[in-house]
Amino acid sequence: MKAPIISFCYNRYDHLQKSLASLLANPEASETDLIVFSDGARGPHDVDDVRRVREKLKKISGFKSVRIVERKINYGVNVNIVDGITRVMDEFGFGIIVEDDIVVSENFLNYMNSALLNYQDEKSVYAISGYSYPFEMSDEAPDVFLLRHPSGWGWATWSDRWADYSHRLEMVDEFSESELSYFNYDDTAPVFEETLRGNVWDIYWNAAICKARGLCLVPKEQLSYTIGLDGSGQMEEVFSNPYLEMPFQACQGWDFPSEIEEHKDALAEIKSYLDAEASGQMKEPTPKRFEELKRKTGLLKIKREMIRAFKDVCPPFIVRMFGVK
Repeated sequence: MKAPIISFCYNRYDHLQKSLASLLANPEASETDLIVFSDGARGPHDVDDVRRVREKLKKISGFKSVRIVERKINYGVNVNIVDGITRVMDEFGFGIIVEDDIVVSENFLNYMNSALLNYQDEKSVYAISGYSYPFEMSDEAPDVFLLRHPSGWGWATWSDRWADYSHRLEMVDEFSESELSYFNYDDTAPVFEETLRGNVWDIYWNAAICKARGLCLVPKEQLSYTIGLDGSGQMEEVFSNPYLEMPFQACQGWDFPSEIEEHKDALAEIKSYLDAEASGQMKEPTPKRFEELKRKTGLLKIKREMIRAFKDVCPPFIVRMFGVK
């Protein structure tokens, strides 16, 4: 049985359209149940946009089944997502979570379902992440590895691990000094603690995992990313990060680690990345770096006509890179 996709949306029609199109590009989509939680309008100014999104949802096809849960009132992002995940976990026992601003690769569902099956009895593995921080790993590094923090940009989990989720503002105050250090990537990223106090659901999930000393499977190269850092969502600030538009890696098999421990090299790389990010020393990717990425993923072999045919669902970076108008 394929894990169901749990999708969350509000008023962003264009984002949702791209997210669903990317999911439908996965061969497993036709065998996968899609359950969408559509939040209600906050006020009169959002009513038309929410209605437009729901009209789009009623026309979805290509999945095994489609179930739409229309919230009668505005739940807000935290309640909508936590309640939705909990309901689906109670029914199916596992699920793949994809918000309306997440675009995924064509092997995303294969990766998620394979990993969920592989680690279903390994209780210390709490989540499967599709997105990876854009740090560089050597060619000899494994395609997937374990780290202490998951990403909310396309992920999956099981009901028995989701049961540890707790959304309490005082949760961070219950951490011991060593637990708090671990949670902050060994004091490299205090932003985790700051965000926890900011009442964001996915940071509470991170906290629950760290509290249990759980681990999360992470790919070396991203299989999903967000298109929502444009000021259209809950975050009013607009972020520009060219790493988010790097091409997806080619489809391949997954050599899942059998030793359940945090990958030391990946941990060192992510600490270096977070330290550079915090100090404002992040380097912009150079044309040479992008040429290397294109070579690795085989995108130079893709004809311009193929990019043009799938322009609506292709990441903007790829469209621009091939000069498609």
